[in-house]
Amino acid sequence: MTPDEFKAARQAAGFATQEAIAEAFDLNRRTVSRWERGQVPVPKVVEIALGCMARLRLQDGAAD
Repeated sequence: MTPDEFKAARQAAGFATQEAIAEAFDLNRRTVSRWERGQVPVPKVVEIALGCMARLRLQDGAAD
């Protein structure tokens, strides 16, 4: 997952800010920032979780 893909997935899953996803995943915001800058690879489990969350959000109509 590229940094741009991560940011898009984060937003599609309903996390408007790095702080929001960091809190939800019990992470330090700096970790999220490093993922978005491409300094550290996004863990596969986070990729999968964000994909699931984005799909559920779309199904619920929350992304309208």
